[in-house]
Amino acid sequence: FERGALTNLVNRVNDLWQLSAELEKCAALKIPVTTALVNENVHGQTPENIFAFVDALAARDSKKVIAELRTQRENDIPVPYVLTMIARQFRMLRQAQSYLTAHPGSTAPELAEVFGWHPFVAKKTLAQARAYSSDTLADNSDAIFEAERSFKSGRYDQDTALDLLIAKLVGVGLELRTEN
Repeated sequence: FERGALTNLVNRVNDLWQLSAELEKCAALKIPVTTALVNENVHGQTPENIFAFVDALAARDSKKVIAELRTQRENDIPVPYVLTMIARQFRMLRQAQSYLTAHPGSTAPELAEVFGWHPFVAKKTLAQARAYSSDTLADNSDAIFEAERSFKSGRYDQDTALDLLIAKLVGVGLELRTEN
């Protein structure tokens, strides 16, 4: 293992069974195991993956959103769970922004105390909330609701509904062609 690769591997697996299987695969390769190799070949369903995804989405980082969405799909994370986490993130952004409107100059520790959030979460949420207008957050909340409704009603399959929602949230313009 090259420096950092083993730590990366351990951080990516879910349990000791998966760790054992991944170590056997590495031994069978008979080449130096790099961090890049681990990143490409070891996919665990860790909570950090979903948080990296929703953070990238809230930051409108389209490249990272695409990469993290690919990870979610490779790990077979159910679309309803992904949608729930997106809704949670944008609800927190609305809460933070509403609080900031009522209490200008509020700090992350204050938000953490008021909402019971972890200080790290409060710091990230505060920075992200400041990057949005209240109208945009309201529109995003409506879009999240509409995405869930669209796949539950059968208008779109789950993946399509999620893809369209993500495009809306990161601000990617979609041009839909209609056949005449």
